Amino acid sequence: MGGCFPSSSSVQLEDGSTLSMSRLAVGDRVLSVDSAGRFQFEPVIGFLHRSPNATAAFWHVQTANKQVLSLTPDHLVFTAAARSHSGAAADASFLAAKASFAARLRPNVSSVYVVRGSPGTPGCRPGVSAVARVTASTLSSVGLYAPLTASGTVVVDGVVASCYAAIDSHVMAHLAVTPLRLHRHVGEFLRRLISPSAQWGTSGTAEGEGVHWYAQLMYALGRRIIPSHFWFSSDTAAEETDNGPRHFLFETL
Repeated sequence: MGGCFPSSSSVQLEDGSTLSMSRLAVGDRVLSVDSAGRFQFEPVIGFLHRSPNATAAFWHVQTANKQVLSLTPDHLVFTAAARSHSGAAADASFLAAKASFAARLRPNVSSVYVVRGSPGTPGCRPGVSAVARVTASTLSSVGLYAPLTASGTVVVDGVVASCYAAIDSHVMAHLAVTPLRLHRHVGEFLRRLISPSAQWGTSGTAEGEGVHWYAQLMYALGRRIIPSHFWFSSDTAAEETDNGPRHFLFETL
């Protein structure tokens, strides 16, 4: 549980500037994708995981047009059908995009959605770029961040990613956090019922650090009722690695 991005990853703000995960705060309006497959800017409504001082080994996904996305292997990234390489096909296919664990992305086989053109232009949609390299670093990076938006999407370092991790279904994860997405006050109401001592965006600390209490609750419940093959495990990464050479230090990052 707790798929995330490192503190060095960045998001795009409405004024065109970028902001690192370590400086991102609730209320910041970040680039995401709406239900019609168009770019939009929407506020961060919380963090499913926020641990500034934690360290982890991240996977690095480099696209053919040089974007590099760093994230934990259990985090979900939107992938396109292999045939979707033209702009028109990419626009249409995003509505049926599949969310896949980062550990399942394969160089020269998988394609992801990326920023092309000006996201601030009305109607601007993601383009598609093939995955050129997927590497698992042997070095740990600092920070674990999983911002949450109402759409459940966020553009990180130019690549469209899901806000969710651990379970192999963006739809199920998105439905599970409906109370948090609908309104922060609904989440606060549930928090008072279930865990009066916890802060809305925290797992018990005033600074809002750790895995969100609601994410912990949904994970615990989900593990009981959702079949195990939906969940990420250490075997998931090992199985995907067996499909081709994947593990080597990406020294240029």
